[in-house]
Amino acid sequence: MAENTYELLYWQIPGLADITRLILEAVGASYTNKFVTRETFKEIKEEQRFGHIPKLTVKAPDGSVVHIWESKAIHNYLADIFDLLPEGAHTSAVKRAECFSNVFSLYEYMDRLSMIRVMPTLELRKEVRELAMSDKLPKALQYHEKLVAQSGGPYYYGKKMTLPDLILYALNVRFNIYIGEAVLINEAVTPHLHKLVQTLDAGRAGEYVRDRRDWG
Repeated sequence: MAENTYELLYWQIPGLADITRLILEAVGASYTNKFVTRETFKEIKEEQRFGHIPKLTVKAPDGSVVHIWESKAIHNYLADIFDLLPEGAHTSAVKRAECFSNVFSLYEYMDRLSMIRVMPTLELRKEVRELAMSDKLPKALQYHEKLVAQSGGPYYYGKKMTLPDLILYALNVRFNIYIGEAVLINEAVTPHLHKLVQTLDAGRAGEYVRDRRDWG
């Protein structure tokens, strides 16, 4: 049976396309990257829904095509298409909201962490890093540790991989880059989150991060 194919329009960096690529890789979807440069983007900027990218183009077997903009909207769409939601979330607004409360919490941590990268000086980057490490991120992760522990693991919803698992995995990649390898998520402090990360790291998600993430 023929399946949809996907084309992701973005710069040749991880950036806002990183998690979309991670999701597509983790589920084994057929997709291609279409990279832009400063010059080529100028030509297509006004064609984009809000004047920026990423843009996901979905091509169905019948030839129909749809376009989706905004990275978090793309994540939401892919979670629906590839059943990256807990059992019952397609029909229960409450279960869906619970799932996305996990996701939005992780997005918030990711946004805080990104402040390290955008600070204009090394001293400011160090200051933001220390604030993140002081107690906010470690305490916040304990809530997620408890959720995964209660599920029986290795994922947020037991044995089923869902969107929160992939967002946590992407967050951990950023922890390793900006804070240090296994500083916040490790077997001693967050054993269940550590197992979740290790489980994904052993599969397609880990292969993407090791082999293709830097260039897309």
